[in-house]
Amino acid sequence: MFVPELLGRTEAIATLRAAVGRGGFVLVTGEAGIGKTSLVTAVSAQTDALVLTGACWGDAGVPDRWPWVQITRALRAAATPAEWSSAAPTLEALLGEREPAEFPLADALTELLTTLAARRPVLLVLEDLHWADTASVTLLEFIVQHTRHSTLVIVATYRDGEVNDPGHPLAATLPALSAKAIQLPLGGLDEQAVGELIIRTTGMTPDTDLVTHIHHRTAGNPFFVEQTARLWQGGSPLDTLDPGISALLHRRLSRLPEQVVDLLGTVAILGHTAHRDLLTALHPTAPVPRLLDQAQAARLIRPDGNHIRFQHDLLRDTVRNGLSTPATRHAAVVNAATNPALAALLLPAELAHHAHHGAAALPAAEVLRHQLTAAEEATARFAFDEAARHYRHALLHLPNPTLAPPQTTHTHPTPAHIDPAHTSPTSPARAHPVTHDSAPPHPAHSHPAPPDPAHPQTRPAQSHSLQTDPAQPHTTQPHAAPPLPSRPHGQLLRARIQLHLGESAHLAGDRATARAAFSAAMATARDLNNPELLARTALTLFWLSRQDRADPEHLVFIRDVHTRLVPDAPADHDQTGNDLSRHAANLARQVGDDSSLRFALLARLGSLWAMGTAQARAELTVELLDLARRTQDANLTFEATAWRASALLELGDPAHQAAHQAVQVMAARTNLPVHRHEAEVSGALLATLRGEFAAARAQADKARDTGDQPYFSAHDLWTLQRTAIALRQGRPEELLRILSHRDPHFLPLLDAVLATHHGDLDTATRLLAEEGTPSRWFKALWLRLRTETAILSANPTQIAAIRADLLPYADQWAITGTVVVEGPVRGWLAALDAAEGNWPSAISGYTAVIKAATHLNAHPWVAEARARLAQVLLARDAADETGRALLAVAEEEAARMGMVLPAQPALPGLAMSPTPAVLPAPAVLPAPAQVVPPAQVVPPVQAMAANLDWPPAGSGGQQASPLPATEHGPTTPPAPSPDGGPATPVTVPSSNPAAAAALPGSNPTTAITLPDSSPTTPATSPGGRPIAPHAPGPGSSASPVAPRTDQSPAPGPTEVRHPAAPGTSSSTNDQTAPPATPGEQSVGVSAVASVDASLGENVFRSEGGVWTLSFGGRTVHLADTKGLRDLHFLLGAPDGEASAVRLLAPEGGEVVAAARGFGGDAVLDDAAKAAYRRRLVALEEEIEDAVDDRRAMALDRERQALIDELRAATGLLGRSRRLGDEAERARKAVTNRIRDTLRRLDTRHPELARHLREAVFTGATCRYRPVTPVRWRL
Repeated sequence: MFVPELLGRTEAIATLRAAVGRGGFVLVTGEAGIGKTSLVTAVSAQTDALVLTGACWGDAGVPDRWPWVQITRALRAAATPAEWSSAAPTLEALLGEREPAEFPLADALTELLTTLAARRPVLLVLEDLHWADTASVTLLEFIVQHTRHSTLVIVATYRDGEVNDPGHPLAATLPALSAKAIQLPLGGLDEQAVGELIIRTTGMTPDTDLVTHIHHRTAGNPFFVEQTARLWQGGSPLDTLDPGISALLHRRLSRLPEQVVDLLGTVAILGHTAHRDLLTALHPTAPVPRLLDQAQAARLIRPDGNHIRFQHDLLRDTVRNGLSTPATRHAAVVNAATNPALAALLLPAELAHHAHHGAAALPAAEVLRHQLTAAEEATARFAFDEAARHYRHALLHLPNPTLAPPQTTHTHPTPAHIDPAHTSPTSPARAHPVTHDSAPPHPAHSHPAPPDPAHPQTRPAQSHSLQTDPAQPHTTQPHAAPPLPSRPHGQLLRARIQLHLGESAHLAGDRATARAAFSAAMATARDLNNPELLARTALTLFWLSRQDRADPEHLVFIRDVHTRLVPDAPADHDQTGNDLSRHAANLARQVGDDSSLRFALLARLGSLWAMGTAQARAELTVELLDLARRTQDANLTFEATAWRASALLELGDPAHQAAHQAVQVMAARTNLPVHRHEAEVSGALLATLRGEFAAARAQADKARDTGDQPYFSAHDLWTLQRTAIALRQGRPEELLRILSHRDPHFLPLLDAVLATHHGDLDTATRLLAEEGTPSRWFKALWLRLRTETAILSANPTQIAAIRADLLPYADQWAITGTVVVEGPVRGWLAALDAAEGNWPSAISGYTAVIKAATHLNAHPWVAEARARLAQVLLARDAADETGRALLAVAEEEAARMGMVLPAQPALPGLAMSPTPAVLPAPAVLPAPAQVVPPAQVVPPVQAMAANLDWPPAGSGGQQASPLPATEHGPTTPPAPSPDGGPATPVTVPSSNPAAAAALPGSNPTTAITLPDSSPTTPATSPGGRPIAPHAPGPGSSASPVAPRTDQSPAPGPTEVRHPAAPGTSSSTNDQTAPPATPGEQSVGVSAVASVDASLGENVFRSEGGVWTLSFGGRTVHLADTKGLRDLHFLLGAPDGEASAVRLLAPEGGEVVAAARGFGGDAVLDDAAKAAYRRRLVALEEEIEDAVDDRRAMALDRERQALIDELRAATGLLGRSRRLGDEAERARKAVTNRIRDTLRRLDTRHPELARHLREAVFTGATCRYRPVTPVRWRL
């Protein structure tokens, strides 16, 4: 692009060119028209650097971070596919799909810019920073801070004169930012440059007096000079030049046809760009195309696709400021938007902007509606600061509260945000797990909020109707609104919006605004003594309250309202939400107020949620769905359907599948982030229920990528769901990885999950005791863990206690926090029966579980229940061939899902191989000839087999009929059992060819009669204590790591056989594992490598400074490095484990390691923001375990950025990690040494590098944990 030489800017150009070569941050300042943009354009045209430009725009209600949206689009075009793909999940949030999380966005942009700058110079230009929003400036500060050492150059322009005004929003921010920059203040041109500019502009040579005069009148402002020169060229006398730019441009505009000026006025109020179609609609009688051509010829505007923009924003400002009736024009835009095609050209925020500025020419109700709609749209993107701004505008435009509202009938829904049926702007969906009962969630997974780091908490979710009307509550059936006194009506409306403003501001971190809004709402509620407003205000504050951090004024208000409205109820804080929501719902029903009923019923659902209330919640959703139909409220339909799907699943009703499918369809239709998040979370739950584990992981990952919700971090929710998926599929390595990366303060019960599956009774018992009675949201998980602990202990008292607690929920499916299916409670009861040797009850229970799980297509639970039932049958009679057949069927089903059945526990009377009670390990399928000997098969009993409903849909076998005697002929009575007891039928599907071949007949479904037995005395261990099903058998180890029994001393090199990682088989010949799922690496990869390695000698030893490394039949020799020594130490260390301090100085032994483990001064304390603390802790854990150097570097940069940023801001940051201490230095040094070694091995011995990457974990403690044992000659 040709750019003429810039006059009078030689020094500034040289400074910018130097910066482009070495990187840095430059601020170009000056008044409007001084040539800031021209300077940057000139340098951009003369450099080979990649130029990325974003222009700020502060007038038309554009979304936050608008300049970064433009830069992101340019980055997408400039980056390679590989570079873009790593940042895309976060950066695409800027392109209109959702509100991005602030820190991940800043980190992703910084990473991508740094990556591009590493391969070519990059010049990033931000123009007109004085119009930037706060979020854009904050993002700029972050990037400037963290690209100091790169070759990226950032140039920002702004009008310092305007920003220095004390009333400017960025008056304090931009001057502080300038301290980090190279300053380039631009002044006016000298007379010589002005003369040359006049010649260049007009093509005419002015005399000296003219140049002097123009220079004096314009102070050398190039833009003013150009405009004045054109006027002079057109014959206008110089005296007509106004000293101000506004007068100058008005003079220029006055020479244009009136229709052109009028059209430009519309272009000016539409914002930075104006769509041609919108201009045509707003000027229906004008020849818009011809008028635009005239304006373009006058160099006032320029085309930009289907949009029009001014040549310079100063022109637009001048035109806009000169309009005589701007409110009328803004109102015309709002009125034009009644056409859906035109409305689609404007963002809700833009319409709110026009309504705000056109309020004088619009009905107050219309203005209010647009403010609330924009607030709703911002809320759906979790942009709570933007939502708060719209709520503030809504309060400005409320009708005078002293005027009586029109007493009319209404036939359309109430506005979502003033509608008392809507909870609050933050809750677009159902809640997620919480640990205290004050926060009711509702169905489109909302935001659980942690009241303290150890106990996450949720709050109710809600969405808002897109159809709004700022009148009083409506229904679709015309009826007069209840008569309200005029003043109270206006005050009620104002108080409701103040509640929404308070919550939005609270979630945006503006606690001062939130406190003021809540105080005003509480004062109004007390003043009016209105029951509905009192209940609404108290419930809103109750959801936000955290018992240890709640505002005392709020707690007093909640207690007072509870006493006032529900005087007969006990003052129980835990029941406050229940009492108030029930009272509010009854009141709304009595007065026929649909909008208040909406709010109350959703609040009731959240308050009521607990195990055992599914039926009541399902009934409430019927009323809500009826209300949604009556009021044509699509968002309420979504919320009620999501609530209903969850309740039906808990009840074991297959109808939940249709409800969940409806949620998916509605979310796809609206594409709102809050709806998508609900669909993703419920999608992960459903996929797990069906045994579609790869899909479940993908859905959980998508939900995490949607971003943090206000009260529940995306990572915590992801941890909860991915933990459940790994447990159900039987993937111990994945489980350990997930839990090792979690925030250690999040849900301590997860540690008990690990302990019970490791057979660690003492740890599980201690953790459960420390937890005490959990939140209702986690009661299902708590009950499951208590069941497993009781079985591990084989303590009759514990078993009786947990049985009594489970019986009220015997016929329900337990769900944790609305997001994780724990399973049918009947199965837990059956496990307790089996632990006590109560065979009839156990058989009956597992049979019921199979039937219930089959009805729900819960294939993993079907397979597990079959395996457990088979185990009971074999425990009762070790020669029971039916039990063997069942086990074969269960294993086949599990293998089809890529699932590993839980390790078979020891039962009374069942001799099991000594296997530690660990996480699910690969099952070994019996040889076909051992499945069911034909001589032992009993004739089929179709009617009884139907009770088991085998096989499940999609299993490959034919579904058994739910009714007796159907497609396979008449019912055959069950054969009597050998001991005279009743027979129990079991259906074996023919999808197992070996099992089917061993059974008589060719029917696809064959029933086997299982004779019940009378209770027998439980088998006992050598010590006389009953052997619990989940306890380690005699001679087994409760530790997930087997003892090293094969390490015998010998002269010469040492041969070490390392144990498998926890939860894996200790046999090198037993490699049955679930298949790899699409898009991810199977956990069996390491296992295969280890098996291959066992075929030859595995060597890792040094002689004379040269290392010999043999693995998988390949040998290489490497020069000595510290990383190789570290790996050698780990391979030979007891249990493959050593501290990083020990590795750093192995010669010093444990004394030196202990001495160096003491840290320096702590940089963190409890006052740090909880969100940053959780993120930092998670980063620390991920860095410790990461071996891949690219990911580790990215994580480390993010971690350091957090430390630098928050230390500078507050001095606080997350957990109490000590910075600068010896242990931390050792961790970093050892991790880097091992990474460097693995990079060398990538080219020399890729198989060994791959094995070590999967088996070595670095951190404060380093570990070598192969999936299967590996023998090393050291």
